[in-house]
Amino acid sequence: MAKTDMEVTITGVVIPDEWDLKSKVTGIMISTTFEEEYRVMDNGNGRRLLEHLNQEVQVIGKVYPGTNGEKSIMVKKFSVMRS
Repeated sequence: MAKTDMEVTITGVVIPDEWDLKSKVTGIMISTTFEEEYRVMDNGNGRRLLEHLNQEVQVIGKVYPGTNGEKSIMVKKFSVMRS
């Protein structure tokens, strides 16, 4: 993936994206009100977002474009908008 140098702020809902064999959520995405989805990369802050499934969050991080038009975000920091 090519890295962007820009830090972005997105707001959206944390949704499941990947599961293990026991149906435990192992990967997540942020779904925005603009119908964009950002796959959350597996770093410390990205893993902490797993605790906020189905909650609205504001995320600050760097976006990495994929080959098929998908976007991934490396989370620098986040805040929960409502619980």
